[in-house]
Amino acid sequence: MPKPDALDVAVSAALLTLTMIVAPVLVGRSATPHVQGEPQRLHATILTEQRYIAQARQTLALCAGIEAYLSDLPPAEQAFDASVQLQDRVDAADRAWTVWEATAPPGRFSTLHEKLLALVNLSRYLAGEAWAYYGDLDEAHLADVGRGLAEAARERERLEALLQALDFEPPPTGQLDQPDDGPLVPEASVAEWEEAR
Repeated sequence: MPKPDALDVAVSAALLTLTMIVAPVLVGRSATPHVQGEPQRLHATILTEQRYIAQARQTLALCAGIEAYLSDLPPAEQAFDASVQLQDRVDAADRAWTVWEATAPPGRFSTLHEKLLALVNLSRYLAGEAWAYYGDLDEAHLADVGRGLAEAARERERLEALLQALDFEPPPTGQLDQPDDGPLVPEASVAEWEEAR
């Protein structure tokens, strides 16, 4: 094996410097959260909480999409298309339920986690009721959807406001611009819907 010359040593030193110093600095800068343009040094627990909040926001967006579809259901003549759309939403809610049930929340999020599970369950129940309506055209299904839709929207808005208050990062633009409508205490009646499932 030939003896390394000065060029080999210089190249090796430059690669070692890039690998050991520059790369970690660049990765650290890109992974560091910023609040109002200032980098924040965060504990691993806080980073876990931020990932949890981001995942919770995705689930709340799913629930909002279900609510939007249920608030303007197509007429009975479009039962086939509506059934396909509702089946997709029921399946998405089932997947979200499975993911959230298997997720261990960070310590201070345990109550929020239960409320989020209840909201996903309610959204799934309402989508299932609407889906059942297109199967048998029984107006009782639509009555359940109508009663539960306002409650689901209220609960989702409360959870969105709570997540906004707990998060260091501002939410993506266009979300959570609703006015404050009172305390963040969830309605007790969500449990009724959970039992109805």
